[in-house]
Amino acid sequence: MNPTSCSACMVMKQKCTLECVLKPHFQLSKTEIFERLHTVFGGDNVFKILSHLQLSQRENVVSALCYEAEDREHDPISGYYGIFLHYQNHLKILDEQIKRAMSELASII
Repeated sequence: MNPTSCSACMVMKQKCTLECVLKPHFQLSKTEIFERLHTVFGGDNVFKILSHLQLSQRENVVSALCYEAEDREHDPISGYYGIFLHYQNHLKILDEQIKRAMSELASII
């Protein structure tokens, strides 16, 4: 493979061009990261998502996709949403504990 190609094109076995949408985000040192995205979302889908965005948005979207792909490996059904629900439930429990503690304090004072 061409030493100037990106890890995305290498994983997808495509020729990498100077105009490659994926190249700025997936240098050869980031092969493992793109392999994860490729497994979870499909390399073509990642390409389509990024190619429809403005240049200024792409880095944040790549980060979000990486987080989601990592979470999908751990929880294929819920992914990041499962973690969100877990913490939302935890916050609800903490809120209830705070209300009980405030109620107890109010009865003492």
